[in-house]
Amino acid sequence: MQLRIKFYVPMLSILVVIACGAAYWHWTLTSDKSKTIEFIVAMIGAGTAIYALLLSVQGTRASAAAEFKKRWNSPDFEKYRVVVGEVLASNSVTGKDLEAIRAVLSFFEELSIATLRKDADEALLKDFLRTVAVRFFLATQPWIETRRAENHQPTLFAEYEKLYARWKPRPLVKQKG
Repeated sequence: MQLRIKFYVPMLSILVVIACGAAYWHWTLTSDKSKTIEFIVAMIGAGTAIYALLLSVQGTRASAAAEFKKRWNSPDFEKYRVVVGEVLASNSVTGKDLEAIRAVLSFFEELSIATLRKDADEALLKDFLRTVAVRFFLATQPWIETRRAENHQPTLFAEYEKLYARWKPRPLVKQKG
C-alpha cells in the first residue's frame, strides 16, 4: 500500500524550522550546553512522534477508502451495481428498482460523509468511483429533488450532492499558445 504524504512534507519542513529555531534560541540562552543537547533530542523525539501520528492518520484514511472499495466490489453488492448500470444506461430511475436505488444513494451518502469529514482518503475514492458517483448523481438528481419536496426533507442526500459538486468535471481552460 502506498501512502501519500505530499501534504505532510510542508508541515514537516515547518516543524523542522521551528525546532531548529528553538534549539538555537535554547543554545544562546543557556550556559549548560548539555541541556541544549537534551532539548534537541527531546524535540527530535516529539517531531518523530508527530510525524508517526500523521502517517497513522493517513493509513487509517486509506483503510477506510479500501473498505468502501471492498463493499462496492463485494458479490453481495452486485444486484445494486446492476441497477446502477441500468440507471446510467437510461439516465433515469423510471421503472428501476427503487429499493436498490435508495441503497446505492445511501452508500454514496455514507461515502460522501466519510470523505468530506476526511475519515476516508478522498483521492483513492475519487480515482476508483468518480465517474460512477458523478453520473449516478446526475441520473438520480430529479428523483432526489422530488423526494426532498414531497417529504419536506431538504437535506436528503445533501452530503452526496456536496461530493458531486467537488468531483464533477470542470471545463478545461484553453491555453494560449
